[in-house]
Parts: sequence; C-alpha cells; structure tokens
Amino acid sequence: MRTRDDEPPRPPAWDALERAWQHACTGVSRFAEVAGDPGLGKSHLLGLLAEHVRSHGGTAVLASARSVPRGPYALLQDACECLGEDLGLDECDPHDPHAVGRLMRDRLGQRADGGPLLVVLDDAHAADEASLRALCFLTRHRPSGPLLVCVSYRPRQAPALLASVLAGLDREDTRLSLAPACDATAARLLHADADDVRVRPVNRFCEGNPLYLAALAKGRGLDLVPPGGEWRQSLLPPGVAAELTRDLAELGATAQLVARAAAVAGERFTLGLVTAVCGIDGERVLLGLDELVGADVVRHSERNYAFRHPLTWKATLETTGHAWRITAHRRALDALKARGAPAQEYAAHLEWAAREDGQSLSREFAAAGRAVLPVRPALAAHWLDLAVQHAPDQGLDRLLLDRAAATLQAGQLRRAYRLSLEAADTSLQAGTSLQGDTSPQAGSPDRAGHRTRALRMAAYAGRLLGRTAEAGALLFEALATAEEPGDQAETALWLAITQLSDVEPGLDLCRLRQRLGHLAAHGCRVTRALCSAVHAVCEALTGEGSTSNDLRTATRLIDQTPDAELAGRLDLVAWLCWAELRLERYADALRHSRRAAALARAAGRAVPLGLLLTVAGSAAGYLGRQAESAAALDEAVAVLAGEDHAYLRAHALIERSATARRDGDLPAAARWAGHALAAAPDRLAAAHLSAARLGAGKAPERDAGEFLRHAGGQRLSALPALYRADFYLTVITAGKALGLTDQLVHWGELLEKEADATGLTGRVGLSMVASATALLAAGQPAKAAAKAAAAADLMDRAGAPGSAAHVRALAEPARGQAEEHSRTPDGTTMDLLTCRELEIAELVSSGVTNGQVARRLGVSEKTVEGHLSRVYRKLDIPSRAALATLFTRSHFGDPAIEQGNSLARQDEGIPRLLPG
Repeated sequence: MRTRDDEPPRPPAWDALERAWQHACTGVSRFAEVAGDPGLGKSHLLGLLAEHVRSHGGTAVLASARSVPRGPYALLQDACECLGEDLGLDECDPHDPHAVGRLMRDRLGQRADGGPLLVVLDDAHAADEASLRALCFLTRHRPSGPLLVCVSYRPRQAPALLASVLAGLDREDTRLSLAPACDATAARLLHADADDVRVRPVNRFCEGNPLYLAALAKGRGLDLVPPGGEWRQSLLPPGVAAELTRDLAELGATAQLVARAAAVAGERFTLGLVTAVCGIDGERVLLGLDELVGADVVRHSERNYAFRHPLTWKATLETTGHAWRITAHRRALDALKARGAPAQEYAAHLEWAAREDGQSLSREFAAAGRAVLPVRPALAAHWLDLAVQHAPDQGLDRLLLDRAAATLQAGQLRRAYRLSLEAADTSLQAGTSLQGDTSPQAGSPDRAGHRTRALRMAAYAGRLLGRTAEAGALLFEALATAEEPGDQAETALWLAITQLSDVEPGLDLCRLRQRLGHLAAHGCRVTRALCSAVHAVCEALTGEGSTSNDLRTATRLIDQTPDAELAGRLDLVAWLCWAELRLERYADALRHSRRAAALARAAGRAVPLGLLLTVAGSAAGYLGRQAESAAALDEAVAVLAGEDHAYLRAHALIERSATARRDGDLPAAARWAGHALAAAPDRLAAAHLSAARLGAGKAPERDAGEFLRHAGGQRLSALPALYRADFYLTVITAGKALGLTDQLVHWGELLEKEADATGLTGRVGLSMVASATALLAAGQPAKAAAKAAAAADLMDRAGAPGSAAHVRALAEPARGQAEEHSRTPDGTTMDLLTCRELEIAELVSSGVTNGQVARRLGVSEKTVEGHLSRVYRKLDIPSRAALATLFTRSHFGDPAIEQGNSLARQDEGIPRLLPG
C-alpha cells in the first residue's frame, strides 16, 4: 500500500504483511508469524494492519494474551468475543484441544465466508497452554476462506509449545522478525531533524528499540544520552519510568520485591547481593528471579544477572520507595563491606546509607573515584566531588588535583579548567609535601610537581576550549615551576603541541630536542612516540631534515603498545594521529585513530573519541573512502555536542567541509563550514566557508576578497602553517576572480616553493595543482596539463587516491586545451612525447636543473637524463637551450612570462594582497 506524502512512513515489515493479506484475500487462509523483543513495535505494526483491513471493507479483530485473565482457551475466547461470538466450549469436550481447534476452525471459516477476515493473536508467548494446543491443530487443519491469522510473540519468552504451533506454518505463510529501528525512524520518534548527528548514538544506546526512543522523546531525549560518554543517570522524565516498568507491574509480589532489590544492587548484580538486599529467604529470591527472567525484565549470564537495558534498570530503581531504598542500600553496603569489597563496589550505596564520619567518607569516596577513573571518568568525578565535600580543610592538594583530572577526562572542559587552576593555587599555598601520585598525568610528588601538573591540565583544558594563548602562557608558567626532569620534559612536550597549532610556530628544534630528551629516553612508549611525531612536524615546518625516520619510529612504538597502556594516554594518542594525518601518513592515521577510538568509546572518554573520529574521518576522505569518512565525522560532531566542546566540534565540522570540498561538493562544503563558524568563530572556519562559496562561483569577486582577507593574502599567512595546503588552489581561484591573471603564475611558484620546503609529497602535489591552474589561466595549457599530471602522480605516491582522482578531473580542461595546441609554429609535434617526457621537458625549459627535477618527481637523476635524451631525439633538437627556445616560441607560453618562470626567482618586493 502506498501512503500519502503527509502520512508517517510505514514500518519496514509492512510490505511483507500487506502481501500476506492480499494473498489471503484471494480465498486461501494464511498465517503470519511476527517475532520481536519487547518494544520493537509488534503490536503497533499489527494495529496498522487492522486499520488497513477495516478501511478496505474487511473485518479485523485483535486479541492479546496479556490483556485477559489466564485460564483455559482464554486467548481464543477473547478472539471470538471480539468477533461478537462465543467460542462454544459447551459444544465439545473442553479437555480435548483438537475438538476445540475444530470448533475454532469452523467459527473462523464461517466468518471468513462473509468477507476477508484478519485475526491478530498478540503476545502469544503469554498464552495459556490450552489455547496453544488448539492453535497447533488450527495451523495444520486450516479454515477455508479469505483469512489471515497473525501470531506475535517475544522469542526469549516463547514456550516450547508455541514453537510447535509455529512449526505448522508452511512455505506460503509469512515469517517476520522485527529489526531495530533505523536512524531515520529514530529521528522521527525523537522529534529530531533527520540530519541531526545526535540521533545515531542515542539510537545505538536504545538498541534501535522504539519503546525506549519514544520514552526518551517525552523528556530530554537527545540530551539524556551524551554520545561517547556515560549516559546521564539523572531522573527520567515524568511518566517514562512507569511506562518502562509496565511488564514488572504484571508480575507477582515476590518478583517485584526481587526486582527492586536487584535495581538497588546495580544494573548488573549477583544472586548473593540481591538475597542480602531483599531480606527474605534464598528460595523465594530464586523464584522471583526466575519470574523476572521469564518476563525478560532481567537476563541471566553465566556468572551474574543484568537488567534487559540500562533504562529498564533506571526505571525500576526510580519506582522504588525512598525509605525502603535507603534500607536496601544499607543492607547492600553492609554485605559488600563484610566480604571485603573494594570501595568502588560500594560507593554508590555509601551515598545513600553513609554512617561514617566525614574524613572516613572522604577516604572511601576518593579511593572509589581513583579506582574507576580509567573506565568511568564521569562517575569518578562525581565520587571525587563527594570526597572533597567530606574532606577536612587541610591536605586538599592531592584530592583537588585528582578531581580536576577526573573532570577533565569526563570532558567537562570549562569546569576542569577552573578546578585545575584552583588546584594549582592550593598547591602553591600548601606547605606540606604530597605523596603517591597515581593519576594518568603523572608529575613530581612534591608541591611544585603538583602545581606543575595542575597548570598543565589547565593548559590542556584551555587549548581544547580554543584558548590557545592562555594555554601557552600557563605552560610557560608550568615549565618555570617544574623541578623534576620528567615534569620539565612533559610540559615542554605539551608546549610544543600548543605552539604547533599557532600560525607561525617559531619553534627552536634543537632546544626542543634537548627539552624532550628525558621523555625520549625514559618515557613510556606513547610519550616516546609522540616525541618522535613532534620532531617530524617541526622538521616539516622548518624544512630541517626528513620526517620519515621520526614517523617510522612513532608508528613502530604505537604498534608495540598494548591497549591498556594506550588507553591511559588517549590525549597524546589523539595528537599523534593528527600529526600522522598532517604529515600524509593517511593509512597509519586511520589505523591508529580507529584503534584508539574504540578504547576511548569503551572508557567513556568523549573528548579523545571526538578528536580521534575527526582524524579517522579526514584520513578516510584522503584515502577515497567517502562513506566511512562521512560516518566518522558525523559521529565526531555528535560526540562533541555541548557548549564545552564547541571549539572541537567546529574543527570536526571544518574537516567535514574540507572533505566535501576535495570531493567537489561545494554546497555541502559551504554548509558544513557555516556550521563550524556558528559553533566557534575562527579564521580557519571562515576561510573554508569563503573558499567553498568562491568555488560555487555565485559572487566570485566578493568571495575572493573575503577569502584572502581571512587567509592573510596569497601567502595564507593568517592560517596555521599545517593547514595551508588545503587552500593552495583557492588562492589561484581567488586571483582569477579578482582579475589578477598576470600574477597567478608567480603565485603558483611561491606556493610550490613553500611546499617544497616541507618535503611532503602530497603538499607538493597540491601546490602543483594550484600552479597548473595558474598556468592554464595564463594561456599555457601544455605546461598546465603536464604539471597537473605530475601532481596526480604525487598524490598517488602520498597515499591519497581520493585526492589524486580529484586532481585528474581538474586536469581534464588543461589536457583538452593542450591537445588543441599540440603543434609548434614550425611543425614540431609535442604528441610525440609521453606524459612523463612532456612533464620533464616543461620543467627543464623553465630553468630547473636535472637534480631539482629528480627531487620534484621522486626519481633518480639518471632517470631524468634518460628521459631528456629521448626528448631531444624525438624533437630533433641538440640541447636544453634549444628545448627552452622551442617552448618559448610555441603556443604554450608567452616569452615575457617564461622569462620569469624560474624556481630561483626570489619573492622579495611582491606586495601582499589584502593582508589579514
């Protein structure tokens, strides 16, 4: 059935049910099996089918085993009453299910003779045994006439007798197993926009269950489950708890008592703890648990029990009486302490049933918080807050430091920034030494070491908030207070990372190597890998040395690091993956960011997860995996939702825009850049927005001026150095839009010169694309085609096939124009040359030496000489000078332009256009 445009979309299983009904309407009775877990929408789907049947003149009845008192044949009797008839048990032997089955067959057959009939038997897993035995007969001895019987049930609760009923269905019958809701359906149930990136993680948390999604929609919905972190265990919206515990209300008193005790014990619980909390004998507890498992409220694993879903547990807990809950928590606390459980196992009960004095409470909450910090940072921050509340005024240094660390790991950046500064001030004022720092960001155990670590955490939080200048100032202060070599080295490492995000880092590489020497020699594998990555980035920016050896070292160290060690330094790993991305190690960046993202997701670390997903999405885009790129970046945007993460979210959106622009989707690129600019006003986001608009060509002069203003002119001096290559082509496009064609070739040379200094193959390729575009605009199509072809080869060598394909598409206009002008005035044809020969000839004719050509193309000098010999032979010319003359006289260039087209030309005296 086709729905009108204004009707909500039908469930995915609708078509199969509609076909079953249409088949039954031909006069042949049919059965349909509809299976699915609680909340997946079985009753809703069958209700829609009943409405459809009635609207088309048929008869539809809906009977449910859960809505009638249990008794022999209760389900079948309910169905007959819905038809306005009596089952007629007095007409046969009620103890003979076959006789009752024959009676039911006759009743249904008679009604079907009067018109098409639909009978829905909902919740058949809860049906009485007599009804199921009669149905066994009915599936094997079917009524005549246009009839469809739909049997719905929950697979986990289905008795063996129901399986016997379903075994009677044949090939022509319909069997449906309802699947979880897709993201589009989830968005509709949550009353959210279809493209709202928060929908997917919430749908994943709800396991695609419409019951949970609809319940969340009644409250804060998308805000109740922060993606990438722990779901917020605050009070559920009004009415939601009662709706989610509807199954529990149908159970016996003992089962309800056991359910409340289990909820107090925790989302996952053991039999022994529930028995202690209940306060009743073990046999009754076991009976109650069996009833809960049978109702699929609780599920049993090999060693313990767990509620069906976290929302089911939370709803059960919230429907428990306050006074009884306090008593239950006290029983749980006494039982756990009696068996010597660690603090993290009983801290939740301690909140409700504390009897100790303040100092003892503080110690226990602090121990619990420190224990769960690696895996549940939000809970750790909460317990450390309680520890601070109950702590005495003296000796707070260590506790405040740990609370700030937990808050930072939980992704509460603004609060972490404030608490870190508070901890630094307290350490400064404290007069006693502090021992035993076991938190992830280790520092010196004395007062200066704690202050250094607190300042370092404040700087890290500030950088994640976009306060780069403040972060740098704090790190300089931390470096001045650091006394231990390890503290000095780690602070220097974070200072280098912060400075590398500046427009012009201005790092002293030799001094940096000296500062990081301690970490490089004695640090863990992750910090040693990051030291190598920092060195590689600095080498690329300064043009000093090669990045490959340092990157190989970093890759080897990370690959050797076990997951447990990697999970402890996810902040460092995220930056290392970013370094790999910017240094064009796309496959390594994708592999490492995927691995670390899985660890961050498991640990509830939203900030590292968002950063790692941003890297993974960008790396996948360079590798030509568009779908994977979009999924990762969309998840990153969702994970980084909230005011604290606006700056990081903007950068994920910037990468989304950059990827779309590389793929040629300019409207999408402009849209994502606009979202980034709205999240956090930033020059980089503004440059991406104006670049995308310029590419669309609607108002080229305005957009070109805007781009160059935000970027700092044709040299991109207002943008971070590591991001400038993304805009090389845009610089030339802006110059064309402003009518500065006579300067474009030189602009292209300047971009190539900057890229050459980095030694990054892909960056050189992007500069050559820009230069090729400038040459084409200047009327030199053959040179443009050769340079674009070389650029595509370089992008392939850089491991970016997606970018290489885009470059080849950009080269098509130049190639077409070059073919039209493929002959020189004296009849010499350039068609005789291969693409590589033409490329080398063009470079040599512009004054480049063989050695420079070899380095540019990544081949040996002898290979270049061999190509040149073949060029001379094919064109029948004796020397380089003749080759240059031939190109100058050809239609490929203008002699005035050729005169200045040398790599050796200096850039002094070139005015900057619209400086930022």
